[in-house]
Amino acid sequence: MREIICKDTGEIVHDYKSYLNTRHWQIKRLQIAKYRKYTCEICGKNCRETNNRANIHHKTYVRIGNELNKDLYYLCEHCHNEVHKYKITFNLDKYKQQPPKSNHKKYKNTRKNKVKRS
Repeated sequence: MREIICKDTGEIVHDYKSYLNTRHWQIKRLQIAKYRKYTCEICGKNCRETNNRANIHHKTYVRIGNELNKDLYYLCEHCHNEVHKYKITFNLDKYKQQPPKSNHKKYKNTRKNKVKRS
């Protein structure tokens, strides 16, 4: 991986694992959590209220170190794992309408893998 420069904090790292430990990423994670109101963008669970672990998922790595809010998704741990399990490079709106098969309660008992409408 190329050198990653965090423009706001001036930190420079050489790999993604080190990047995740930067002050820049810790600040950005908190900003995204607050911006998304601690709610998973796929299943709608509020991770803060349910004590579910949450992950910030990069939609793109083009601006790593200087991400825009639209480059990142706030996902509960289960949905984040599903995204990686199915190697989804996705349009989130389309994914919400037709998620992959899983045992996640939002998707369980859905016909032809489509989310039931309330």
